[in-house]
Amino acid sequence: MYKFLSFISIIICLFVLYPETSKGNSGDYFSSHALTVSTSCVESLLTESTDFSPENVYATWVWSYDTLILTNTSNCDIRIRPEFEVSHSDISTSISQGDFDLKWFNPFLGSWSNLDYNINSNGDAVGYWSFVSGDSTGIMIVQGGVQSIIIKKRFRPAASYGNYNIDWRTFLVDQFGNKISLLSQSSSDLSLIDPTTQILSIDTAFISQPITCNGQYTNDQMQIEINQTSPATTYQCIVGRYFFPGFFLSQISTNQTQTTTLNLNNFDPSLDWYVRVVDSAAYYNGNGGFPNGSSTAGIYDEFGPITFTEPDPLVISV
Repeated sequence: MYKFLSFISIIICLFVLYPETSKGNSGDYFSSHALTVSTSCVESLLTESTDFSPENVYATWVWSYDTLILTNTSNCDIRIRPEFEVSHSDISTSISQGDFDLKWFNPFLGSWSNLDYNINSNGDAVGYWSFVSGDSTGIMIVQGGVQSIIIKKRFRPAASYGNYNIDWRTFLVDQFGNKISLLSQSSSDLSLIDPTTQILSIDTAFISQPITCNGQYTNDQMQIEINQTSPATTYQCIVGRYFFPGFFLSQISTNQTQTTTLNLNNFDPSLDWYVRVVDSAAYYNGNGGFPNGSSTAGIYDEFGPITFTEPDPLVISV
Protein backbone atom coordinates (compact mmCIF):
# COMPACT_ATOMS: atom_id res chain seq x y z
CA MET A 1 0.00 0.00 0.00
CA TYR A 2 2.87 2.39 0.84
CA LYS A 3 4.58 1.74 -2.51
CA PHE A 4 1.30 2.34 -4.35
CA LEU A 5 0.77 5.72 -2.60
CA SER A 6 4.38 6.75 -3.35
CA PHE A 7 3.83 5.93 -7.04
CA ILE A 8 0.65 8.03 -7.10
CA SER A 9 2.53 10.95 -5.46
CA ILE A 10 5.21 10.83 -8.15
CA ILE A 11 2.57 10.85 -10.91
CA ILE A 12 0.87 13.91 -9.36
CA CYS A 13 4.18 15.79 -9.09
CA LEU A 14 5.01 15.08 -12.74
CA PHE A 15 1.57 16.31 -13.82
CA VAL A 16 2.06 19.60 -11.92
CA LEU A 17 5.56 20.18 -13.30
CA TYR A 18 4.82 19.14 -16.89
CA PRO A 19 1.17 19.86 -17.72
CA GLU A 20 -0.02 18.65 -21.12
CA THR A 21 -0.85 21.72 -23.18
CA SER A 22 -0.94 22.56 -26.87
CA LYS A 23 1.99 24.38 -28.46
CA GLY A 24 1.30 28.08 -29.15
CA ASN A 25 1.89 29.66 -32.56
CA SER A 26 4.46 32.42 -33.00
CA GLY A 27 2.75 35.79 -32.85
CA ASP A 28 -0.48 34.57 -31.18
CA TYR A 29 -1.40 36.78 -28.24
CA PHE A 30 -3.36 34.31 -26.18
CA SER A 31 -2.13 30.86 -27.29
CA SER A 32 -1.40 28.13 -24.72
CA HIS A 33 1.96 26.38 -24.89
CA ALA A 34 4.07 23.61 -23.44
CA LEU A 35 6.21 24.70 -20.52
CA THR A 36 9.88 24.99 -21.43
CA VAL A 37 12.00 23.76 -18.54
CA SER A 38 15.66 24.72 -18.49
CA THR A 39 18.12 24.40 -15.65
CA SER A 40 20.33 27.13 -17.20
CA CYS A 41 18.11 29.70 -18.86
CA VAL A 42 19.89 32.43 -20.81
CA GLU A 43 17.34 35.22 -21.23
CA SER A 44 17.52 37.31 -24.42
CA LEU A 45 15.03 39.21 -26.53
CA LEU A 46 15.05 40.97 -29.90
CA THR A 47 13.06 44.21 -30.05
CA GLU A 48 12.35 45.73 -33.47
CA SER A 49 10.28 48.65 -34.72
CA THR A 50 9.01 49.08 -38.28
CA ASP A 51 9.07 52.92 -37.92
CA PHE A 52 6.05 55.18 -38.06
CA SER A 53 4.21 55.56 -41.35
CA PRO A 54 3.83 58.32 -42.25
CA GLU A 55 6.97 59.47 -40.48
CA ASN A 56 6.07 63.15 -40.94
CA VAL A 57 2.61 64.58 -40.34
CA TYR A 58 1.59 68.13 -41.22
CA ALA A 59 -1.60 68.45 -39.20
CA THR A 60 -3.03 67.33 -35.87
CA TRP A 61 -5.53 64.45 -35.56
CA VAL A 62 -3.68 62.44 -38.23
CA TRP A 63 -2.90 58.85 -37.24
CA SER A 64 0.55 57.36 -37.90
CA TYR A 65 1.25 53.64 -37.49
CA ASP A 66 4.16 51.57 -36.18
CA THR A 67 4.64 47.93 -35.22
CA LEU A 68 6.73 46.75 -32.27
CA ILE A 69 8.04 43.20 -32.75
CA LEU A 70 9.29 41.23 -29.72
CA THR A 71 11.07 37.93 -30.39
CA ASN A 72 12.07 35.62 -27.55
CA THR A 73 15.58 34.45 -28.46
CA SER A 74 16.11 32.76 -25.07
CA ASN A 75 16.37 29.03 -24.49
CA CYS A 76 13.35 29.25 -22.19
CA ASP A 77 10.04 31.04 -21.61
CA ILE A 78 10.40 34.56 -20.19
CA ARG A 79 8.20 37.17 -18.52
CA ILE A 80 8.65 40.66 -19.96
CA ARG A 81 7.24 44.20 -19.75
CA PRO A 82 7.81 46.63 -22.66
CA GLU A 83 8.10 50.24 -21.45
CA PHE A 84 8.15 53.37 -23.58
CA GLU A 85 9.43 56.92 -23.25
CA VAL A 86 8.38 59.65 -25.67
CA SER A 87 10.65 62.71 -25.81
CA HIS A 88 10.91 65.84 -27.95
CA SER A 89 14.14 66.37 -29.88
CA ASP A 90 14.38 69.87 -28.39
CA ILE A 91 15.31 69.18 -24.77
CA SER A 92 13.83 72.54 -23.76
CA THR A 93 10.39 71.42 -25.02
CA SER A 94 8.36 69.46 -22.49
CA ILE A 95 5.46 67.15 -23.31
CA SER A 96 2.16 67.70 -21.53
CA GLN A 97 -0.60 65.23 -20.78
CA GLY A 98 -2.97 65.26 -23.75
CA ASP A 99 -0.42 66.39 -26.38
CA PHE A 100 -1.02 63.16 -28.26
CA ASP A 101 -3.03 59.94 -28.29
CA LEU A 102 -1.24 56.58 -28.25
CA LYS A 103 -3.12 53.32 -28.86
CA TRP A 104 -2.42 49.66 -29.65
CA PHE A 105 -4.57 47.18 -31.55
CA ASN A 106 -5.94 44.49 -29.25
CA PRO A 107 -6.67 41.43 -31.44
CA PHE A 108 -8.57 39.74 -28.62
CA LEU A 109 -11.10 42.59 -28.51
CA GLY A 110 -10.75 43.48 -32.20
CA SER A 111 -10.40 47.17 -31.29
CA TRP A 112 -7.88 49.83 -30.30
CA SER A 113 -6.93 50.20 -26.64
CA ASN A 114 -5.24 53.17 -25.02
CA LEU A 115 -1.56 53.14 -24.14
CA ASP A 116 -1.72 55.28 -21.02
CA TYR A 117 1.20 57.50 -20.12
CA ASN A 118 2.36 59.89 -17.42
CA ILE A 119 4.76 62.84 -17.60
CA ASN A 120 8.06 62.42 -15.74
CA SER A 121 10.27 65.10 -14.21
CA ASN A 122 12.12 65.57 -17.52
CA GLY A 123 8.92 66.46 -19.36
CA ASP A 124 8.83 63.12 -21.21
CA ALA A 125 5.83 60.80 -21.57
CA VAL A 126 6.40 57.38 -19.98
CA GLY A 127 4.29 54.24 -19.78
CA TYR A 128 4.22 50.53 -20.57
CA TRP A 129 2.30 48.03 -22.68
CA SER A 130 0.21 45.20 -21.28
CA PHE A 131 -2.84 43.20 -22.36
CA VAL A 132 -4.85 44.66 -19.48
CA SER A 133 -4.57 48.38 -18.77
CA GLY A 134 -2.82 48.96 -15.44
CA ASP A 135 -1.40 45.42 -15.19
CA SER A 136 2.34 45.86 -14.60
CA THR A 137 3.12 42.16 -14.01
CA GLY A 138 4.21 41.66 -17.62
CA ILE A 139 3.43 38.86 -20.06
CA MET A 140 4.92 35.46 -20.76
CA ILE A 141 6.52 34.79 -24.15
CA VAL A 142 7.33 31.20 -25.03
CA GLN A 143 10.77 30.18 -26.22
CA GLY A 144 11.04 31.30 -29.86
CA GLY A 145 7.70 33.14 -29.62
CA VAL A 146 6.97 36.46 -31.32
CA GLN A 147 4.66 39.25 -30.13
CA SER A 148 3.71 41.88 -32.73
CA ILE A 149 2.12 45.00 -31.28
CA ILE A 150 0.50 47.41 -33.75
CA ILE A 151 0.65 50.98 -32.46
CA LYS A 152 -0.86 54.24 -33.69
CA LYS A 153 -0.20 57.79 -32.58
CA ARG A 154 -1.72 61.17 -33.37
CA PHE A 155 -0.96 64.67 -32.17
CA ARG A 156 -3.52 66.98 -30.59
CA PRO A 157 -3.64 70.77 -31.11
CA ALA A 158 -1.64 71.52 -27.94
CA ALA A 159 1.41 69.55 -29.18
CA SER A 160 4.58 71.43 -30.13
CA TYR A 161 5.98 71.16 -33.65
CA GLY A 162 9.13 69.11 -34.06
CA ASN A 163 10.46 65.58 -33.89
CA TYR A 164 9.31 63.09 -31.25
CA ASN A 165 11.24 59.94 -30.40
CA ILE A 166 9.56 56.91 -28.83
CA ASP A 167 12.08 54.67 -27.11
CA TRP A 168 10.97 51.13 -26.23
CA ARG A 169 12.81 49.26 -23.47
CA THR A 170 11.78 45.71 -22.72
CA PHE A 171 12.55 44.42 -19.23
CA LEU A 172 12.71 40.93 -17.79
CA VAL A 173 10.38 40.94 -14.77
CA ASP A 174 9.32 38.53 -12.06
CA GLN A 175 5.73 37.39 -11.44
CA PHE A 176 5.06 40.54 -9.41
CA GLY A 177 6.37 42.90 -12.14
CA ASN A 178 9.65 43.72 -10.41
CA LYS A 179 12.42 44.50 -12.92
CA ILE A 180 15.21 41.96 -13.17
CA SER A 181 17.17 43.24 -16.15
CA LEU A 182 16.92 45.20 -19.41
CA LEU A 183 16.70 42.74 -22.30
CA SER A 184 16.63 45.01 -25.38
CA GLN A 185 15.39 48.28 -26.77
CA SER A 186 14.33 49.94 -30.03
CA SER A 187 13.15 53.38 -31.09
CA SER A 188 11.32 55.21 -33.85
CA ASP A 189 10.58 58.83 -34.71
CA LEU A 190 7.51 60.81 -35.65
CA SER A 191 7.55 64.49 -36.58
CA LEU A 192 4.80 67.10 -36.42
CA ILE A 193 5.78 69.64 -39.06
CA ASP A 194 4.54 73.21 -39.30
CA PRO A 195 3.07 73.37 -42.84
CA THR A 196 3.83 77.09 -43.12
CA THR A 197 7.58 76.46 -42.91
CA GLN A 198 7.85 73.78 -45.60
CA ILE A 199 10.27 74.27 -48.50
CA LEU A 200 10.81 71.81 -51.33
CA SER A 201 14.34 70.39 -51.18
CA ILE A 202 16.66 67.80 -52.68
CA ASP A 203 17.29 64.92 -50.30
CA THR A 204 20.09 63.41 -52.40
CA ALA A 205 21.30 62.91 -55.96
CA PHE A 206 23.75 60.21 -56.95
CA ILE A 207 25.18 58.19 -59.85
CA SER A 208 23.02 55.11 -60.26
CA GLN A 209 24.62 53.88 -63.53
CA PRO A 210 28.22 54.76 -64.47
CA ILE A 211 29.18 55.83 -67.98
CA THR A 212 30.48 52.70 -69.67
CA CYS A 213 31.56 54.22 -72.99
CA ASN A 214 32.14 57.77 -74.20
CA GLY A 215 29.22 58.90 -76.32
CA GLN A 216 27.02 56.05 -75.11
CA TYR A 217 24.38 56.79 -72.47
CA THR A 218 22.80 54.17 -70.26
CA ASN A 219 19.34 54.64 -68.80
CA ASP A 220 18.88 56.20 -65.36
CA GLN A 221 22.46 57.39 -64.94
CA MET A 222 21.51 59.79 -62.15
CA GLN A 223 18.87 59.27 -59.45
CA ILE A 224 17.43 62.25 -57.59
CA GLU A 225 15.35 62.03 -54.41
CA ILE A 226 13.10 64.97 -53.48
CA ASN A 227 11.77 66.01 -50.08
CA GLN A 228 8.22 66.95 -51.03
CA THR A 229 5.91 69.25 -49.13
CA SER A 230 2.32 68.65 -48.06
CA PRO A 231 0.35 69.61 -50.04
CA ALA A 232 2.76 68.73 -52.85
CA THR A 233 4.69 71.48 -54.63
CA THR A 234 4.89 71.48 -58.43
CA TYR A 235 8.47 72.02 -59.61
CA GLN A 236 10.86 71.58 -62.52
CA CYS A 237 14.21 69.83 -62.22
CA ILE A 238 17.15 71.31 -64.13
CA VAL A 239 20.58 69.66 -64.26
CA GLY A 240 23.57 71.52 -65.62
CA ARG A 241 27.00 72.91 -64.82
CA TYR A 242 28.66 76.24 -64.21
CA PHE A 243 30.11 77.41 -67.53
CA PHE A 244 32.02 80.00 -65.55
CA PRO A 245 31.56 81.17 -61.94
CA GLY A 246 28.03 82.48 -61.44
CA PHE A 247 26.68 81.42 -64.84
CA PHE A 248 24.65 78.20 -64.95
CA LEU A 249 24.46 76.24 -68.21
CA SER A 250 21.53 73.79 -68.42
CA GLN A 251 22.00 70.27 -69.81
CA ILE A 252 18.71 68.57 -68.94
CA SER A 253 15.34 69.89 -67.75
CA THR A 254 12.22 67.95 -66.87
CA ASN A 255 8.57 68.80 -67.29
CA GLN A 256 6.61 70.20 -64.36
CA THR A 257 6.18 67.43 -61.78
CA GLN A 258 5.41 66.61 -58.15
CA THR A 259 7.26 63.29 -58.07
CA THR A 260 9.72 62.43 -55.30
CA THR A 261 12.11 60.31 -57.43
CA LEU A 262 13.70 61.24 -60.75
CA ASN A 263 15.96 59.15 -62.99
CA LEU A 264 17.91 61.04 -65.69
CA ASN A 265 20.60 60.24 -68.24
CA ASN A 266 22.70 61.86 -71.00
CA PHE A 267 25.65 63.05 -68.94
CA ASP A 268 29.28 63.46 -70.02
CA PRO A 269 32.15 62.36 -67.77
CA SER A 270 34.71 64.52 -65.95
CA LEU A 271 32.33 67.45 -65.49
CA ASP A 272 30.80 68.79 -62.29
CA TRP A 273 27.01 68.51 -62.57
CA TYR A 274 24.56 70.39 -60.35
CA VAL A 275 20.89 69.60 -59.73
CA ARG A 276 18.33 72.37 -59.27
CA VAL A 277 14.64 72.20 -58.34
CA VAL A 278 12.90 75.40 -59.32
CA ASP A 279 9.65 77.31 -59.54
CA SER A 280 9.72 77.41 -63.34
CA ALA A 281 7.80 80.70 -63.75
CA ALA A 282 10.07 82.67 -61.43
CA TYR A 283 13.22 80.91 -62.65
CA TYR A 284 12.66 81.47 -66.37
CA ASN A 285 11.52 85.07 -65.82
CA GLY A 286 14.73 85.75 -63.92
CA ASN A 287 16.84 84.32 -66.74
CA GLY A 288 15.12 85.99 -69.68
CA GLY A 289 13.02 82.95 -70.59
CA PHE A 290 15.95 80.50 -70.67
CA PRO A 291 17.13 77.73 -68.31
CA ASN A 292 20.67 79.20 -68.49
CA GLY A 293 21.80 82.29 -66.69
CA SER A 294 23.10 83.92 -63.56
CA SER A 295 19.80 84.66 -61.77
CA THR A 296 18.95 82.56 -58.72
CA ALA A 297 15.27 83.55 -58.75
CA GLY A 298 12.84 80.69 -58.23
CA ILE A 299 15.43 78.14 -57.03
CA TYR A 300 14.07 75.97 -54.21
CA ASP A 301 17.29 74.02 -53.75
CA GLU A 302 20.56 73.07 -55.47
CA PHE A 303 22.66 69.94 -55.01
CA GLY A 304 26.13 69.09 -56.29
CA PRO A 305 28.65 68.65 -57.65
CA ILE A 306 28.17 65.15 -59.07
CA THR A 307 30.98 63.93 -61.34
CA PHE A 308 30.90 60.91 -63.62
CA THR A 309 34.29 59.29 -64.05
CA GLU A 310 35.85 58.58 -67.41
CA PRO A 311 35.07 55.06 -68.68
CA ASP A 312 37.93 52.61 -69.13
CA PRO A 313 39.82 53.00 -72.43
CA LEU A 314 38.57 50.85 -75.27
CA VAL A 315 41.13 48.15 -76.06
CA ILE A 316 41.04 46.46 -79.47
CA SER A 317 42.86 43.20 -79.80
CA VAL A 318 43.97 42.06 -83.25
